[in-house]
Amino acid sequence: MTDAFGDGWSNNYWTWSTGGAQLDSGTLASGSSGTAQLCIFYEAFACYTLAVSDEGTFASEISWRIDDTDGTPDLASGGAPGSAY
Repeated sequence: MTDAFGDGWSNNYWTWSTGGAQLDSGTLASGSSGTAQLCIFYEAFACYTLAVSDEGTFASEISWRIDDTDGTPDLASGGAPGSAY
């Protein structure tokens, strides 16, 4: 997670969900960068969605990237609002 101005995500947040159930959510509370780790048990044929809100302020400063734990970088990336499946 990054914030171009360096003051955090200003009440914008990310949410991981599957099948309409929220798995985890969070934000970059302060600073210009941070990480969050989501550990899930793989479920066959399950779809997981990352959604990044633009409900706070200064959404244009936000960017994010999903990396795999096996070292594969940048599986998906974007800004706010944004999502990845």
